[in-house]
Amino acid sequence: MSRSNLILVAWAFLVLGLLVRAFANALVGPNEPPKVSFTPHRVDVNKAGVPELTVLPGIGRLRAEAIVVERIRNGPFRVLGDLERVDGLGPNTLHALRSMVTFGACSVEPAPR
Repeated sequence: MSRSNLILVAWAFLVLGLLVRAFANALVGPNEPPKVSFTPHRVDVNKAGVPELTVLPGIGRLRAEAIVVERIRNGPFRVLGDLERVDGLGPNTLHALRSMVTFGACSVEPAPR
């Protein structure tokens, strides 16, 4: 094979490779990772049970049970400060919970006294 034929064959492979790449990008799209967005999950204190409450920072099983009992006895929590009614929940714990809890309506009525 002559030198000009080798250059022509190399050129043909280069053009063929560029064509394959161009068609692949047109069919598949650019090689970018998909964009991922996260939505923070908030726990509704007035509807959550003990297992859901224990995923919150600073809330173990005993405090979660105390939250549920307090909710049943004295009605739903309306704001973050209402959680101070629960023994063992102080300002530091409430500050940590601020962005992780909501206070929806609760279907449980307080027990009559």
